[in-house]
Amino acid sequence: MALTKQDLNQLTKNFITKTEFVAAKAEFNSRLDELDEKIRHLPTKDEFYTSMDKLMKELSTIKEELALTPSFTRFADLEERVEALEKQISTV
Repeated sequence: MALTKQDLNQLTKNFITKTEFVAAKAEFNSRLDELDEKIRHLPTKDEFYTSMDKLMKELSTIKEELALTPSFTRFADLEERVEALEKQISTV
């Protein structure tokens, strides 16, 4: 099966010229440089996870401290209620 001139013309319609290729490559490189500039301040994966580990440790410590603080225990709630009742009794 031999290709005709019309077949070759149809095939070459999808090709780009060297000039178009160079222009597209330059545009791609320009956009890549813009993207690199935008993301260069972002932390690496390891830096991110290290900072998240520190943050979660601090959060865990705060939760533990709050659980041990009297104002967050049942005893503190009862004490506050007793004080409120004592105030009511003393005003009567």
